[in-house]
Amino acid sequence: MARSLERAEETRRRMRDAAWSVFLQDGLAGTTVRAIAAELNCSAGSLYTYYADKEALLRDLALAAAGELERRAADVARAPDRNAALREAAAAVLEMFGAGGDAAELTCVLFPAEEPADEEFVRRTQGKLMTALAPLAAGPMQGGASAEEAGHSALADACFLFGLALFDASGRLDRFGVRPDELVDAYLRRA
Repeated sequence: MARSLERAEETRRRMRDAAWSVFLQDGLAGTTVRAIAAELNCSAGSLYTYYADKEALLRDLALAAAGELERRAADVARAPDRNAALREAAAAVLEMFGAGGDAAELTCVLFPAEEPADEEFVRRTQGKLMTALAPLAAGPMQGGASAEEAGHSALADACFLFGLALFDASGRLDRFGVRPDELVDAYLRRA
């Protein structure tokens, strides 16, 4: 039983890797089940054994991206103060979701306009993002803020960071002639 679960997870990992490869090459719109199957050298039907549809596979990629952000949380936690922590978090978010970031187009999968029907995806995504951004709440708590106030502060920081990444990925910051680090500095001066 454990061996078959390991094989199934290995197959899912290979499918995610192939989907990631196609996604990086063709973008969100160009990522199709057929293209992923071709990358894997298997039939599209094989993918449907593990994923109900393309969106389910994209959600899995988005979770993997959120997991990478979660792994980077240790760097944020080691920062000597809140400003340094926010700069480290900005670097991690921009590297993944900003202009040129591998996961830039997956932001719309992580934060869909409509509430996703997949509650498990929502729960897992929120957990990974909360873990990744928890170090941002540490500074306000050390400054005497309540847990609720610190949580609100960290959520405001997260909104700023992902908004910054969206503006960067869309090319808007270039059009305004502004670098992301300049906006981080401005945000920290106002905070």
